[in-house]
Amino acid sequence: MIRTLVRTYLDTREYETAIVILQGMLKAVPESADLHYLAGVALDGNDNKTAAIAQLRQVAPGSRFFQNAAVHAALLYQELEKLDAAIALIQEAIAKRRKIPSSGCIWVLFMNKRKTTPKPSKRSNKGWPLIRKTPDSIFGLG
Repeated sequence: MIRTLVRTYLDTREYETAIVILQGMLKAVPESADLHYLAGVALDGNDNKTAAIAQLRQVAPGSRFFQNAAVHAALLYQELEKLDAAIALIQEAIAKRRKIPSSGCIWVLFMNKRKTTPKPSKRSNKGWPLIRKTPDSIFGLG
């Protein structure tokens, strides 16, 4: 019920109200990945990118929101012109949870934006195997 109410506030772009409710809920359940994800979305909607990133980074790898949170936080880093932090976050997400095709695609896009060609090594090329296995994920980004 309350999560549906929060979702309604997010859908109607009433971010400040959603943030107040989510902050109260996070006090009661600080480990909730769902709440951290929703708080990150609300804070981003309220144009508080730094706080949004902090909330999104608290979403655990076991959560169904982990991929969305990692990609969202990386894109926020990019908006803040912190491309190295965006790349590091995506690499960390891929390392924590290997089967994240869109994260691999985002990593490659960031590397291209940085104008750095990924070298053919295991360490620097973690995104490529994921893309090769799921080429249809590339078209989901556009």
